[in-house]
Amino acid sequence: MKKFFIGLIVLIIGGFIFMFVSSLYYIDWFNTFVYDKNVSPFDIFNLIITSIVAVGLGYYITKRLTEERFMKEYLIADIEKVENELENTESIFDTNNVDLLTVFNALNKLSHKIERIENTAKLIDFNVEEIQSLKQLSYRLFDIATATDDTNRINSFETNMQLEPIYNDISVCLKKIVHQVNKK
Repeated sequence: MKKFFIGLIVLIIGGFIFMFVSSLYYIDWFNTFVYDKNVSPFDIFNLIITSIVAVGLGYYITKRLTEERFMKEYLIADIEKVENELENTESIFDTNNVDLLTVFNALNKLSHKIERIENTAKLIDFNVEEIQSLKQLSYRLFDIATATDDTNRINSFETNMQLEPIYNDISVCLKKIVHQVNKK
């Protein structure tokens, strides 16, 4: 449906251009067009300077916007990795009696991904207090997830109930960071 409307708009614009050119042809505009062979040196100078300024300004703006968006995309990609790792951690706790080593590995990966967000944010001079909140939430997640009397296993049902609000807070925090990145 979208392609149909785009095709229809292109067809209508093409029709208007055709009607305009044919009306110029019918009033004999192409035959009455007179070219003045006198060219002022000032006009040539003005044309060259204007072209140089336009090309330079276009290059600068395009390059600057592309570089900024490229770095923002890095940060957003890191945030997506944290979301994936958070989902992985949630799925680990969905099983009963989780191995403590598995939990440590999952939380370690999550922590490393959060550090990547912080490092990428430093590269683009993006200082957001949400990143610090994200780190605090990951520390709380670690504390609750590893609080057990057993040295090998965690009762994941009880722990999962405590972790659910933290998962939600981390998710909201990540979405706030994406919003602030796109707003910058």
